[in-house]
Amino acid sequence: MLHLFDKYQIIKEKITQSFFWLTFVKKNTIKKLLLSALLIATSINYAQRQADVVTKFDNNIESISLVPATGDIIVKDKDIISSYNPTTNQTTWKIVKKDYQSDFKSTALGSILMHFEEVATEIEILPKSPYAKIKLDDNDLIINIFNGDVIFNTKESKSRIIKTNYIIEDNAILLLTANESAFNFEYLSPTDKKTLWSTQVGTQEKMSVFKTITSSLSVKEQLSKLTQAEDIILKVDNKLYITVKGFLFNLDLNSGEIKWKTDYQINDFYLSQNLENIIIINKEKSLLSTKSSLNILNANTGDKLWKSDITTKFLSYIEDWNDRILIAHNTGFNFYSYGDGKKIWKKDAKGKSIKRVIPIDNNYLYIADTEMNLINQEGQPKWKKFIEIADKSDDEIYFLDKVDNNRVLYLTDTYGNMVDYTSGKKIWKRNVKFNKNRPLAVGQDENTKVFLAYNNKKIYKFDPNSADAPEPIGDKIDVQNDKLITSLEVIDGVICIIGQNDVIGVGQDGNVIYHNTYKEPGEAGRRLLKSASIAGNAYMGAMNAKNQAITSATYSVSYRNANGQVVESKDYVFSEKDRAKAQKTLNTQQSLMNDLNSTITPLVQSRFNALKQTAEYAYVFARGTEGETTQLVKVRKKDGKEVDKIAIDNNRPLYEIDPITSSIYYVYKNELRTFKEK
Repeated sequence: MLHLFDKYQIIKEKITQSFFWLTFVKKNTIKKLLLSALLIATSINYAQRQADVVTKFDNNIESISLVPATGDIIVKDKDIISSYNPTTNQTTWKIVKKDYQSDFKSTALGSILMHFEEVATEIEILPKSPYAKIKLDDNDLIINIFNGDVIFNTKESKSRIIKTNYIIEDNAILLLTANESAFNFEYLSPTDKKTLWSTQVGTQEKMSVFKTITSSLSVKEQLSKLTQAEDIILKVDNKLYITVKGFLFNLDLNSGEIKWKTDYQINDFYLSQNLENIIIINKEKSLLSTKSSLNILNANTGDKLWKSDITTKFLSYIEDWNDRILIAHNTGFNFYSYGDGKKIWKKDAKGKSIKRVIPIDNNYLYIADTEMNLINQEGQPKWKKFIEIADKSDDEIYFLDKVDNNRVLYLTDTYGNMVDYTSGKKIWKRNVKFNKNRPLAVGQDENTKVFLAYNNKKIYKFDPNSADAPEPIGDKIDVQNDKLITSLEVIDGVICIIGQNDVIGVGQDGNVIYHNTYKEPGEAGRRLLKSASIAGNAYMGAMNAKNQAITSATYSVSYRNANGQVVESKDYVFSEKDRAKAQKTLNTQQSLMNDLNSTITPLVQSRFNALKQTAEYAYVFARGTEGETTQLVKVRKKDGKEVDKIAIDNNRPLYEIDPITSSIYYVYKNELRTFKEK
């Protein structure tokens, strides 16, 4: 799978969860307390500054994109695509659009492309590659972003590119294209600038992707269903597994031959460790309910191995053991044989509504309804009884995992406590009871390994190495709108509580060090910020993937190796040959790997994303001092100091932030304005 090589580009810095990261972290001294109060009371503003460099283009700029590996900016206007080098303040290459633009217009093709979100991106830098897809009015280009060479143009074939996937092992690009009559897979060698093979996926009349449109459901309902499936690509040796709108294809990469394809949609798939089985998962939603189903395919033929799907309200955990598979779902928790789907344990693990399973050592910690328990690999309980961790089944679970001192910590909508991992006994007889009508924000002090929870204007400490029951520290915090608190993080010993209107710093003794209040921008700005919170949201510290709130239990997939140890990564699916080929490609393109496909990039995936964060700074939109004027505010995370303010003249700003240099590139009409780090 293409994104498996993220291990070559580890980002050591953590990205903050909140997009309102404006804190003034100061030592608890009278002088600085007075200074903070004065700053808040008088609303001192940092002067908006002029751009360091203004580069004018011939026409209004339509889009820009940062090239992470070089820091260059690809600029697209109505006539020219160019690459701007901020270091030299020069344009390094230009593509005149009329030289490559097609004059072929097709109403039929245009209507088909509307069903594919992928074609909407004007500049798409292919992750882990020196290539980009450029969308023109009536055709598409694949270019080399270093020199501007056009290596593929759909003008000649009168087609459009729907999807692009860079195959890093072969330094090749797999394209899904569409013309007026058919859909095709095309395998492109960028080095040779030629298509190695082209395979028809299907005609528009017969292709299974669009067969369902003619069924009893309305076109609108069918298209809505089609867009739910997330496309996935996985390469193993000379085989390629890829989904297109949820339909799974198996291709021979040497010839392009389609070995088999499904005539039904799926939402997800995984290969077993022996590469012989494919785990397929499907989700169906209606206005009243949702359900999930799971089955196993023969990887060579695509045939289903089980007569009947496992159909359930939701799946919560899947673990591949090479010869068998562990599946936990709403009403069951058992091992199944790959060959016939028969259960291996005599009885399912006790409990219903199994929302989450966490592998710990050789055991499984799991939540059933409102309780948790621990079982071994034979399905036998390790604890004498279940531990109640919530009032209701739909209560959110904010944290559940083994922590220091052989304890298990749980923090839910209603309760917080620790349990002895060996005996299953609660550390404290009484749970800390939370107000579920108020937000619960959880964080960890990485230096002390203490967990902190904010709820209903109070902060609680959960210390794995303490026998003392958690009590609120300090006095109640005066928060004007407590329901808008979103996160908690510890920075240099200061507990930072962040919300849409309040940013608060609290000392370890519970005393408030600072309390900053901010105004949101106008209505348009609020809409941007809310969408940005989704795009930019990331867990920090203890908030890893398996500890996210799980009201709507999302499943996770793990693997056990021959020694029974959990394998977190799926790198096993790559053969040694593929790994060697990929490493060779990575070595030759080493400069590209610094920031590609990281949490920050590719930045072009959301053109109007109103928040783009780097490890050291946060960038937010806020209301300016005059009316509804919007400002892009640059804030240093470690102390909350506002180091820059840039006036934004529209509600759909085009801008990029270089995570290496911290320069900001902002578009105003035909100008590219560069704001260098102060």
